[in-house]
Amino acid sequence: MKKIYYNDRGFQLGNLLYLLLQTHKDRTNNKESYVLRTGYYRFAITLFPKLEELFSKANGGVIDDFGYYQKHNIDFSSEDLDSFCKEYLAEEIVKLSENIENKDITIAIRRTDFLNEKNRKFYGYDSIKYIKDCLNTIKDLKDLTVRITSDDPTWWREVLVPTLQEEYNFNNSIQVEEANIRDNFLQLYSCDKYFISPNSTYCYWVGYLLRINKPNVQVFVPNFNTTLIDNVKQIADTRGWKTIDVDRSDF
Repeated sequence: MKKIYYNDRGFQLGNLLYLLLQTHKDRTNNKESYVLRTGYYRFAITLFPKLEELFSKANGGVIDDFGYYQKHNIDFSSEDLDSFCKEYLAEEIVKLSENIENKDITIAIRRTDFLNEKNRKFYGYDSIKYIKDCLNTIKDLKDLTVRITSDDPTWWREVLVPTLQEEYNFNNSIQVEEANIRDNFLQLYSCDKYFISPNSTYCYWVGYLLRINKPNVQVFVPNFNTTLIDNVKQIADTRGWKTIDVDRSDF
């Protein structure tokens, strides 16, 4: 009997792609499995049409218990990840981003859900210090172009952009994009040199695709995972990435 991974309706693109990765892994081992066709299903196949074959309705299949399946070298291997990206995502992301201007640096930051009272103690860290710590490792920043995406673009424009401009003396204006789950994924991918990722499964997938298609781009990630397990160490596949320690003293 086929196995169906439960697709929690709260899962957005990042978590959903990990479920689909598990289905791909099963199929390479000759096991029939699918992801339940709920939640962000339609959005996922609009972005990456080849994923359609990995989804199914329940139709009497065995529904697998809820899970995140995000632990590198436990839930999936590097080979599983690369194979999945190459088969279902890598070619499509190139087509979708071909009309987006590349920037030298792309930066993502999450604020709203991470800083509310319920989540801040689990997910909060000093994101401004983290971004500056990443930028401080890069030489000759002045002439580089920068794009930023965020769930709070107004805060970026009014608070952080002036701070970064003053501290790093960028010769080019920093471009802040409007919040859009589809466009932001493509905008973050459209970089030539550096991608600064927050603690976000959505952004880890940008990094995974950069590693496949643009191996010269340096990816930065905070050295701390999404679910605060495994002694708060990164659980994503960080091959070739720079992991930066974060300050959680205020959280």
